[in-house]
Amino acid sequence: MKHYYPMVDAFPQIKAALERIDGAPVVTESWPRNPADCPAVTVTEITNSHTNIPSVDEIAYQLDVWAGDGDTLRRLVADTDRVLGEVGFRRTFAGSPEPYEHGYRRTLRMGRRVDKRGMRLID
Repeated sequence: MKHYYPMVDAFPQIKAALERIDGAPVVTESWPRNPADCPAVTVTEITNSHTNIPSVDEIAYQLDVWAGDGDTLRRLVADTDRVLGEVGFRRTFAGSPEPYEHGYRRTLRMGRRVDKRGMRLID
């Protein structure tokens, strides 16, 4: 009999990790609409796929970091990279800071394979 391993949803773990940041940003799945919504980190799942091993999936998330000024943006990007690295994610992409109407945004992508038997991030 084959084992069934459910699809992985890492959003709760990512949100909990980001909420440990000093001066924690708003963690959401929708982009901020006004300056009061910042600083914020938007979390979007971009990959959630099977591998050739039934108990292992590959997951990746895009994190858009939003802040009203460049100093806050740089601090939040570094803190986001650090806390998700501590959880076990690896950064696969870091975009350049981009202005938007209320400040700045920078995109990070982080992912890893996950062993669904123990929900551990693995290589």
